[in-house]
Amino acid sequence: MEFIKYCERKMPKGKRIGYLRADAASYQAEIFNYCEQKRIKYAIGAHIDRAVKEAILSIKEDEWRPYENRHIVETLHCMEKTKRAFRLIVVRKPYQQRLFGENKLI
Repeated sequence: MEFIKYCERKMPKGKRIGYLRADAASYQAEIFNYCEQKRIKYAIGAHIDRAVKEAILSIKEDEWRPYENRHIVETLHCMEKTKRAFRLIVVRKPYQQRLFGENKLI
């Protein structure tokens, strides 16, 4: 959060941050709420915690769509302290294909 506010202070006068892309270190309710409040569009990597795992496991098999050599799906999610639900986009990809001779998706 401190870094985002620092960047805002360094913006030229009359300009604002319109987009934020960050890794899972920024997966914090405070940042989500701030982005919503400031109308910043954001893409933030998620921590695969219990709530995220449960959200992923609740996705029905027929909801997944092909995406390149993977599958993708979108669902709604929220954190305990976020003010609004947000889109959680999940990508699953083949793993260990050559090692096990399988094409299983996780």
